[in-house]
Amino acid sequence: PLRSFSSMRQPSYDAVIIGAGVIGTSIATELSRHGWRTLNVDKLSGVGLGSTSYSSGILRMTYSVLDSVKFAWEGYHYWQSWEDHIGVEDEKGLAQLRSCGQVIIRSAESEAFITKTLACFDKLGLPYEMWDNAELQRRLGFDLTSYAPPRRIDDDSFGEPNGREVDGAVYFPTAGYISDPQLACHNLQTAALATGRAEFAFGQSVVEVTREAGRASGVRLADGTVISA
Repeated sequence: PLRSFSSMRQPSYDAVIIGAGVIGTSIATELSRHGWRTLNVDKLSGVGLGSTSYSSGILRMTYSVLDSVKFAWEGYHYWQSWEDHIGVEDEKGLAQLRSCGQVIIRSAESEAFITKTLACFDKLGLPYEMWDNAELQRRLGFDLTSYAPPRRIDDDSFGEPNGREVDGAVYFPTAGYISDPQLACHNLQTAALATGRAEFAFGQSVVEVTREAGRASGVRLADGTVISA
């Protein structure tokens, strides 16, 4: 629910979270489940209306840094059991993981990234398949023409083939996309509110993170209200 602070004097929470997108609502859910009193402050009118609302929702583990692959792998399992993770009924329904796999085309331009990514996958024992051009075409009917390197759309050579074919691909089965990122935020907000310890303030802009004794101590809103944490 919308919370107004115009008539309150320096309310206090265990944590003030700036933003109510998929990251902000996830933080609220986890902290409130662990007993923290939280407040999400967002300048827009509801959850998931900022960058989350135009996210493609891609769920992948293909990163070239080991810790990023670990985090993504853990997150993948939350999405696989999203209903259990949310734990409460949302009147709007639940976001869904659409598992479809992921393909990265191999070329001179992508090889450095692929090499680092596969090293991470091998270390963690995650699955992938190496496809040659014949398998790529058989599985996906893919145009094997290479158009690398990337060019701006206003480049006269944009969309022009370079005279070569791609060098096959790597297929990653544990990948997909989230059906509705904004709905996922509503799911998380619902879960946070169900704890009785989470609040959300919409239409409020944070203009300053206040500090005391060398640490963050709260936020100041555009209307002058100070909220302590």
